[in-house]
Amino acid sequence: MLVSRPMTEKKWSLYDGARKAQDFLKENKMDDMKLYQSQEYDHTGVYSFLYEQDGVKIYPDSVNVKVALDRGEVAGLTADNYFKNHVKRNLPKPKIPVEEAKKKVNPALHIQEDSMAVIDNDLNEEVLAYEFLGVMNNNTYRIYINALDGNEEKVEKLSEAAVSTS
Repeated sequence: MLVSRPMTEKKWSLYDGARKAQDFLKENKMDDMKLYQSQEYDHTGVYSFLYEQDGVKIYPDSVNVKVALDRGEVAGLTADNYFKNHVKRNLPKPKIPVEEAKKKVNPALHIQEDSMAVIDNDLNEEVLAYEFLGVMNNNTYRIYINALDGNEEKVEKLSEAAVSTS
C-alpha cells in the first residue's frame, strides 16, 4: 500500500508519527509489533517494526509503515514479510551463553545493547541469534552471533539516518 501525494509543511513529530503507525498496526490485527527503527525523509516518517515473541525479535516478520508528518496519516505499508512468514514459532533455547557470544564480536566494538533475535541467514534459513548493537570508529553496527553454535551470522553497518529504538 502506498499513497503518493506531495507532502506539505511538517506538523507532526517523528515520535507522534511512530504512535500513529503503532496504532495502525494494532487496528489491523498486527499485534506484538515493536518499533525498532525510525527515519524521516521529506516530511515522511518511515517506521520499521518487528514481531516479538517471548522477548525475541523476529526479523522475518518485519513491517514498515510510512506516515505523512504533515497530516499524520498512514501513507504506506510494506507487510509482505509479515504475511508470508508470520507464525508462532517453537523457539529453541540458546546453547551458548551471551558472555561466550560476546567474545565472538570484534573487541574494538563498544557493545551498547544485546538481545535475542530470529534472523534469516545466508541460506535463507531462520536462526536464533544474539543481536549486539555497538559503536566502533564512530560507526554503529548490528552483529548477529548464532545462539546455537556461536558462528557469526551477519554484520550490518547502520546508516546515520537510522535511529534505533530497541
